[in-house]
Amino acid sequence: VVDCRICGDPNSVMRFAFIEFADDGRCKSSSNAWWNHSWFLSCQSSAI
Repeated sequence: VVDCRICGDPNSVMRFAFIEFADDGRCKSSSNAWWNHSWFLSCQSSAI
C-alpha cells in the first residue's frame, strides 16, 4: 500500500477508503484475497 485515505463520518457505519497500491498486480491480488469480506474493492487507474 502506497497511500490510504479514509473518508466519511466517524459516527456512521458508512465509511470508505481510497487505497493506492504500488501496481495493478497488487490491486488485483488484494481484490481476490478480500472477496469473502463485507468490503468492496474496485481497481481504478485514476490517482487519489
